[in-house]
Amino acid sequence: MQALGYNTWLFKYITFVIAGMFAGVAGVLFAYHSGIVTPNDLAVTNSGFVMLMMIAGGTGTIYGPAIGAAVIITIQYYAGIITAERWPLILGSIFVLTIMYARAGIGVYLYERWKRVLREWKL
Repeated sequence: MQALGYNTWLFKYITFVIAGMFAGVAGVLFAYHSGIVTPNDLAVTNSGFVMLMMIAGGTGTIYGPAIGAAVIITIQYYAGIITAERWPLILGSIFVLTIMYARAGIGVYLYERWKRVLREWKL
């Protein structure tokens, strides 16, 4: 882009400002929803969950991280009900299985399966 004469610094700056705006709005909505923000909410594990959701869903698509978030939150909820103290172990196992068998992510895997079903049914 720089070789074509575009100001790449400006585009990077604008992208950074927009990303910061979305993060700020998300923080305000979280604080409003929770009613209080504690130091536990700012722990590294929360950032790890976001990365886990993105990696499990698939980073190559737009809908992949949303699918990953839905899967991880659902597993976290039900595993927390079944075994309250061992849900991180179950979540880690699901992550390892996802990396082993669905390398591109769950979202990409589901999309490939959907295309295969449509081909078999000739839709």
